[in-house]
Amino acid sequence: MKNSEEPPNPAPTPSHIKHALDRNSGETMEGQQHIEADALLDAKQVKALLRCSLPFVYKLAERGQIACIRIPCQTLGTRKKELVRFKREDVTGFIEAHYRKV
Repeated sequence: MKNSEEPPNPAPTPSHIKHALDRNSGETMEGQQHIEADALLDAKQVKALLRCSLPFVYKLAERGQIACIRIPCQTLGTRKKELVRFKREDVTGFIEAHYRKV
């Protein structure tokens, strides 16, 4: 007999966030590519979730209002370049922290 344990289920996502994540998790509306729950989001995907501008997403990351991962990239020039990625749970946490019921 094998001892098989199932991994614990993650905490449920509130419906207002789940709807936004489902609607905006792919690159295009037709032939939408779904992202795994633990995959990293790029700034454009966060922009779509928050429905804001791309510079605003980068400002939130720079200010530390949304946690992000900065991945250094090699470039040919002298300018330092980094990829900025976000954990889905950090974005949903930001939404939850700023969500206000009317």
